[in-house]
Amino acid sequence: MKSLYSMLTVLLTTFFFSTAMVAQTIYTVNPTGIPAGDNVHTTLQSAVDAASDGDIIYLMPNSATVNLDLTKRLTLIGSGFYNPVRIGILNLKEGASGSIIDGIHITAYIYIDAHLSGIAIRNCVFEGGAGHHINLAVNRSINGLVINNNIFRGHHSAIYLGSSSSNHSNVIIQNNLIRTNGTGINAGNGTVIRNNIFLGMNTGWMALNIRDSIVENNIFYAVAVSSGVYTSSFRNNISSLGNFDFIGSNGNFGSDNVVTDPMFEDLEEGQVIWIPGWNLNLMPGSPAIGAGTDGADIGLFGGPNPFNNNGTSLPEIYELTAPLYIQQGQDIPVQIKARGN
Repeated sequence: MKSLYSMLTVLLTTFFFSTAMVAQTIYTVNPTGIPAGDNVHTTLQSAVDAASDGDIIYLMPNSATVNLDLTKRLTLIGSGFYNPVRIGILNLKEGASGSIIDGIHITAYIYIDAHLSGIAIRNCVFEGGAGHHINLAVNRSINGLVINNNIFRGHHSAIYLGSSSSNHSNVIIQNNLIRTNGTGINAGNGTVIRNNIFLGMNTGWMALNIRDSIVENNIFYAVAVSSGVYTSSFRNNISSLGNFDFIGSNGNFGSDNVVTDPMFEDLEEGQVIWIPGWNLNLMPGSPAIGAGTDGADIGLFGGPNPFNNNGTSLPEIYELTAPLYIQQGQDIPVQIKARGN
């Protein structure tokens, strides 16, 4: 067993290194401290303290941090939707421009508390119980923000950037599952909102409070689309509630928006808690198939970056073959198949 563990460790470490982006140093956070090494830390804070701009930090499953102030340009990579790595409050401070937050469970929120640029938030699960899951602070700004392949399943607003302000620009919100109990997205100033699924938790929840935005290829299921929409473009969206009547007023315009059932494979309407076993693939004959502005599907699995159900950028071992028993002293023949994401 020790030999097999060592082989897997070497293989995965090599694979991680070969597929990672160019950086000065790659650190690993593992609460057990195993395998040991100069760049292995038992806490995220100690890894962040040791890192420099451009470094990558891999967080192993079951790592947890209550709060973190990020003041460097770092890439934090967790294990995705399953076997979670958890951070409570993640404050993006001065110096964090260019950072990537990937595959982490955020149990409170991400707070953008500086004038930043070039931030990517992907493959995360937001499950906080208070405030906005991603929140741009007052008198702060962001230029270049990509939010994709995340699951928002808390009980408050998902993304708050400020709908009538010019404090954010070049924002793309795409291929996310958004199921919260407040307004889904507050944004404006050219924000692109595409290929998301908005799932209603109750009849009072509104998906959008936006201005001067582009909304295309989304599915609004059991949720009202608008709590305040102005001078925005709506194209090729589907709603199950029949509420695109704001198009043509308040400067809103668009076409090819359809009121119909998107026909998911398996989704129980009315459930308050997100169930990972639900299947949001489209049934044969769904009106969302091939109906996007780009000819791809409307919803999570369309667009240039289709939703990844595992929520991880890490390479995955999808097949491992090894004998159940061997003789003492005998080598272990192992065949491993892996793929990158």
